[in-house]
Amino acid sequence: MPIGRTPNLDKPDVKNIIVQAASVGEVGGLPAGSAIALVDVSGDLKYLLCGALVATQYANRFFGFVKDTTAVSGSPLITVGRGSTVTPVREGSLSFTIGNACYLSITAGQVTQTPPVVAGSRLLKVGFAISTTQMVLVPDQQIEMA
Repeated sequence: MPIGRTPNLDKPDVKNIIVQAASVGEVGGLPAGSAIALVDVSGDLKYLLCGALVATQYANRFFGFVKDTTAVSGSPLITVGRGSTVTPVREGSLSFTIGNACYLSITAGQVTQTPPVVAGSRLLKVGFAISTTQMVLVPDQQIEMA
């Protein structure tokens, strides 16, 4: 028999949202739908925008997506659950092609359907599009580009 949680039918996405004891590390806060990383900055855990560039955008520390816009002083709710529906910040605000894979963009905090293949980037599939604006979160294998 599979092990799992009983769904909360009143709040179906509650099981996929977490609050980590960390602060927002971005000036101006975090926009809803931003891809973020959880990073230790001088001993303090911070949420920072995450992109495909390993050296400067914490691609190897992808954590999830910000549920609601959060000010610098706030504690963001983060969508992390595999299979969760997310409305991510899309690179260039372009519409998704339904069914196609979605990847971390080389623009920090954003998602693209064009795999980033530049030197120093990490190819991280984060899900697939279910509408022109939404995707299902399914973080997958990572490939580092030399």
